[in-house]
Amino acid sequence: MTSRFRLGSTAVYARDRKRLVAFYQTIFDMKLLASNADPEVSQLAFDTDGSSYDLSIVGNPNAVQIVFHAVSLLELKGLWERFKSSGIPARGVYVQREGISIRIPDPEGNQILILWPQNLHDDEGVVDWTKINDDEMVMWIHENRKRMPKGGQV
Repeated sequence: MTSRFRLGSTAVYARDRKRLVAFYQTIFDMKLLASNADPEVSQLAFDTDGSSYDLSIVGNPNAVQIVFHAVSLLELKGLWERFKSSGIPARGVYVQREGISIRIPDPEGNQILILWPQNLHDDEGVVDWTKINDDEMVMWIHENRKRMPKGGQV
C-alpha cells in the first residue's frame, strides 16, 4: 500500500546551534546548506541537490515544526476537509514557491506543515480554494511550475 503522505523535513530547537550542526554533520554526514543569524536557523541535507533541506536547526523554540508531503492536491484537500470537520484549527491554504500547503498545531502545540511540493515560480500567499475548482488550480500550477519535482504529480 502506497502512503498518501511522507515526511518532508523537520525543524528542531537548539540552545547551541553550532554544536548541534556539528553533531549532525559528523554522525549523519549531513551537509550544511545555509546558516543565518537572523532568523537563527541552519539548514542541513543528506542530498545536496539544492532543492530542499531535511533538517532545520532553529534558535527559537517557536520555530519548531515538522513538514509532511502530500502525494497529490486531492490528498491535501481531503486532509483540509478532515481538519475542518474535526475542529482542528487549520491555517492556509498557502501557495509558495515550494508548493501548496496548510498548517495545523498538533495536540501539544507543535506546528505541522502539510505541503504538496510543486516548485512554483513565486509566492502567492493565502488562497481560498473553496472558490477555485480543481481544474483551475491544476492549470494554474502547470503554468507556474519551474520544473516537475522528483516524484511530483498533478
